Amino acid sequence: MDTIKLLDQHLHWTMLLESLFNEDDCIIVNPTILIQYDKCALGKWIITKENTDIASLKTFQDLKRSHKDFHSLAGKVIFNFQSGNIEEAKDLESDFMRLSRRVMSLIQQLKKETEMC
Repeated sequence: MDTIKLLDQHLHWTMLLESLFNEDDCIIVNPTILIQYDKCALGKWIITKENTDIASLKTFQDLKRSHKDFHSLAGKVIFNFQSGNIEEAKDLESDFMRLSRRVMSLIQQLKKETEMC
C-alpha cells in the first residue's frame, strides 16, 4: 500500500475544493466528475482490494464509506458554489474538511493494521 501516494492524491482533491474559497486561484471542477469516488487514485485502489482479505477489516469498510461520503459532499460543495449558493457551499466546508481528515486518518490506520498482518 503506497500510503504517501494515496494521501497525496486525496490532498489534491481537498485542495481543489479549498481553492473555491480563494477567488485568486479558483480551479473549475465538474461536480459530476467529482462525485465519482471510484475514478480517483484512492477509489481505484479501494476497488482493487474489495475481493481481498483487507476488505474484511473494519478500517477498510470505514475508509470505503468515508471516501464515498467525501466525494458526495465535495460534489455538493462544488454544485452549490457554481450555482451561486456561496453561503451554502461555505456551510458545508467544515464537514468537508472533517471528512477529508477522516479519510487521511483511515488510510494511515489501515496501513498500520495491514503491516502488522
